[in-house]
Amino acid sequence: MRVDRLAFPVVAAIVGFIYWITSGPGIGLVDSGELTTVAYTLGIAHPTGYPLYTILGRVWLFLIPMSPDRAMVVYSAMAGAAACGFLSLAVLRLFSTNGVSLRLSTAMAIILSIGFALSYTAWSSVDFAEVYPLSWLIVAAILWLSVSILTMREISAASLRSSLLVCYLWGLGLGNHLTIVWFIPLLIVVIWRCASRALHPVRLVGMAAAAILLGATTILFLPIRSTLDPVLDWGDPQSLEKLFRHLSAWQYQVWMFTGGLTALLGKLVNHLSQMPREIGWATVILASVGLWRSVSRKLLLGFTLFGIWAVGTAYNLNYDIPDISTYFLVFFCAIFLLAVLGIIHLIEGLDRWGKGRVSHKIVSLLLAASVPIASLAATAKSAVASEDDFAKRFLMEILRTIPDSSLVLQGNWDIQSPFIYYQRIENVRPDIVMLDINLMQRSWYIKEQRRNHPDVFQGINRQVELFMDAVAPFESRQRYDAQRIESAFVEMHNSMIRLQRTHRPVYVRDVEAAGHSGIAASFPKTPGAYFWRITDDPNKSEPVLCADNFIPPSGKISERQRYLLNEAAVSSLLQMQDAYSRRDTIHYFAALASARTLSEGNPRLTKFMRQIEQNWEGNSE
Repeated sequence: MRVDRLAFPVVAAIVGFIYWITSGPGIGLVDSGELTTVAYTLGIAHPTGYPLYTILGRVWLFLIPMSPDRAMVVYSAMAGAAACGFLSLAVLRLFSTNGVSLRLSTAMAIILSIGFALSYTAWSSVDFAEVYPLSWLIVAAILWLSVSILTMREISAASLRSSLLVCYLWGLGLGNHLTIVWFIPLLIVVIWRCASRALHPVRLVGMAAAAILLGATTILFLPIRSTLDPVLDWGDPQSLEKLFRHLSAWQYQVWMFTGGLTALLGKLVNHLSQMPREIGWATVILASVGLWRSVSRKLLLGFTLFGIWAVGTAYNLNYDIPDISTYFLVFFCAIFLLAVLGIIHLIEGLDRWGKGRVSHKIVSLLLAASVPIASLAATAKSAVASEDDFAKRFLMEILRTIPDSSLVLQGNWDIQSPFIYYQRIENVRPDIVMLDINLMQRSWYIKEQRRNHPDVFQGINRQVELFMDAVAPFESRQRYDAQRIESAFVEMHNSMIRLQRTHRPVYVRDVEAAGHSGIAASFPKTPGAYFWRITDDPNKSEPVLCADNFIPPSGKISERQRYLLNEAAVSSLLQMQDAYSRRDTIHYFAALASARTLSEGNPRLTKFMRQIEQNWEGNSE
């Protein structure tokens, strides 16, 4: 057996095992709950829909005998492991075509690819169910095929077939995540290289276009499935107009290009300063050497890789959302291959310097080993999520405090997304109706919720239609009346609250943060465990969060988790204040215990808590 054939299986097996044992146990924050539900029910996810992820995810769930939440985490982990396997093939090809022996090339390819797998961005991307590992897998396969074509001395029939496969994979990738769009320079270079030596170049270009369209046919899943009204039907993309809006992520364009050139440069500086943590110092330094090699030797591959990273990074930096680091994962693959070119440059320098064979091999392996060492040094234990069940425990604690048949109007996606999964797939608290106040601004969401919860919208049809009429011009990109939209939006919700509170508990939160301070403004409220309860009884006490039920036992708290803990702390502090005003000793001390735990490490919240304590103690004397 040829030693080079070991690269892919060895890398995929080792990385797959590492990812398996360190990935999350189930649902995480952000999109994990929604994406798992979409895969299980063949629904339509948030823009851009991710039809390829959904279809393959459903097949995966059918084949893997696990709970859906854990199975989709493993789906991400195995996609990431396979991606590293393809990267090892690209690395092997670069080394072997630049005078490095096959054995040494294979060893270095394995070491380097595992090193990239252990970098923070790559490792953390597979912690929970997400679409990025699948894009990573497709990009890695494209890079391997492209490197193989561009390093061939003669273009063969196999090369032409590989170029068409590159185009097909690129089209396929459009059905997962649009970050792959920025790899089009590589397609152009590959097709140009093959077409310049093909007997029928125009025919090859036509076949390449056909291959792209064939791969992109997964997008047809969106309008076809939407006509069947799935449980999740984000955007209702049945018409061409709605499909285009969904694919172009029109809904999120309010967060695009929000700052000027100065803001962009600031983000770029910050991004560059974070790269050593994201992919390791060794990769960054070696990539700089690889770029120098590309410039000095006019290497088309190196220029293309750098161009992909530069353009993709510049575009993504204009997207003003949190947790965007995984958007850069596929572009870091290009940087990784530049680092390989840097190692090749240093190895050639060693040869010219006259080192012996033994030291040559040792130094080459040390250069390769610097990548995993630097990755581990930067990542440490921060990417390990095997005990991270925070999303589930936090949600379950909130649900524990909510009475039967409650209506909840809130705007935190980190609560809504896990709730979608646990209610729809695991049938947890089917009695609760939880509506996302942000999504209620979209006509498709109201249509979906009217279908799922007709009782909630009963008696407010006129208010709903007034809002739908007001928001229609906005969604069609026509002239619209923002004041009319907001007025109708607030009235629709207030009418809903007015009717629903007569026969069920109603809770609200995040309306001010979402920019709709008029919602529930005139209704009497009392602070609940996490949400505000609409109630006429000012003396009614609500349950209190038990912080021990969801505080991570490991003490490792992510930035996103910290935000939720701070929000929970504020709720407990408000309950303290409310209990103090009513002289309710039992609820005061219950809220105090929760607030003490949750406010730890936050000076502002701790100060507020101590002020309430001092007031309580002063009145008790």
